[in-house]
Amino acid sequence: MKAIVITFDRLPAEFLSCYGNEWIETPALDRLAARAAVFEQHFAEIPSPAGPNHPWWTGRFEFFSSGMTSNPAALTQLRAAGVKCHLIAESLEGLPAELFDHAEAVSGADGLDAASEDVPFARAVQRACEVWQKLKADENALVWVHSRGIPTPWMPPQFFAELYLEELIPLEEDEDSEEPDEQTPAARRARQIRQAARDMLEQLGSDEELRDIVLSADLFAPDVEEDEEAEPAAITDDPEVLDLLHRMSRLLFGSYVTLIDHWLGRLLDACWPKSSETLLMLSAACGQSLNERADFLPPDLIEDHTSELVHAGLRTPLLVLRGDSATLGTRHHDLVQTPDLAATLLDWFQATGGSNSDGASLLRCLDANSDPERVAWHFSPLGEIGLRTSDRLLRGLSSEEADGNDFAERPDLPGLMFVKPEDIWDLCNVAAQEPAEHRRLLVRLAERLRANAVR
Repeated sequence: MKAIVITFDRLPAEFLSCYGNEWIETPALDRLAARAAVFEQHFAEIPSPAGPNHPWWTGRFEFFSSGMTSNPAALTQLRAAGVKCHLIAESLEGLPAELFDHAEAVSGADGLDAASEDVPFARAVQRACEVWQKLKADENALVWVHSRGIPTPWMPPQFFAELYLEELIPLEEDEDSEEPDEQTPAARRARQIRQAARDMLEQLGSDEELRDIVLSADLFAPDVEEDEEAEPAAITDDPEVLDLLHRMSRLLFGSYVTLIDHWLGRLLDACWPKSSETLLMLSAACGQSLNERADFLPPDLIEDHTSELVHAGLRTPLLVLRGDSATLGTRHHDLVQTPDLAATLLDWFQATGGSNSDGASLLRCLDANSDPERVAWHFSPLGEIGLRTSDRLLRGLSSEEADGNDFAERPDLPGLMFVKPEDIWDLCNVAAQEPAEHRRLLVRLAERLRANAVR
């Protein structure tokens, strides 16, 4: 039995065509999705990169597992069952390398001048292919490839950086005319904007400070009042230039997604499951919020809706492929989370002895044996807590506020509640309209916290 797991610190589902994106090219992921089980409702526990106690290493939620050491990590159980575990990562810093039989880091470089084969994920793919090809036919083995995913700043090599520049403004039929006077005003404006974009791209390539600002989530942060003594945070006062920066930043983000997809294709070519005894899983620890919600919220409501537990940061891809083709192009709407990867590996290798996982094997979902009453948990680095069911999301209160409260008796109920999956941007708080459901979810949340306290 063999398994290959491909994970990313940051890769938002909304930027992948198999999850509905219409302009970013991801042919390798499309090919995988056509053969795999695609999970539509996979959500991160915490919207941050994967640390040493991330659920897919341990099988347990980080928040609920704080201070717990009695249950062995999922990888420890796999090794005890005779599974040879390999880790290839862009960096081992912050990862539980000691849980693997063999762990190694690869080096690489980003930037306009970098070669495609030298970016960190490309190096990781090349090394993973070498390790995979050397595995013995009768060996029980796991090869885990871990990547940053989309880094900050997200500056890909030149070819990929220019891939979507034409998206900045629609093409005009007469734009390519050699005589400027023969072009329409719109075509001349398009040419000017594209030239400005190329100049800006060149400036981003040479100006590290500007690159760090423009190619990061900070550029998309909502405007806030600055301290009177602080330096202005704005890059420019020109709204047209700022709009161009925003659009270029998103385009370069998409370019990096396509770069990852290109090398993912190389990995799939080398490691594509050829027998029923091979399992492949791909996922990410968190997505990326580029302040998309600001496009839907009036300015006076943005502050009231501020939260780290936003859809774009929590929804991540999850694709599962079995070599027996049982997953062929299926879509699943089960509510699943990252501890399920560890539970699936334990199930796949039949190494479940002594397990006390917070996850459930995804193989059960593939066999149409899922749990319709399952919930998902969310926790922000700043202490906000959330509980998600198949049709509602409760969030907007701290774990301290929830712990120990008897919500069944309280007349005032904290937190916000949103309808899912329709209200992806958390625009309409329905807590007041559905007090019974609001109270039920609060009680369930408090019970889980109390149970974890005595665990």
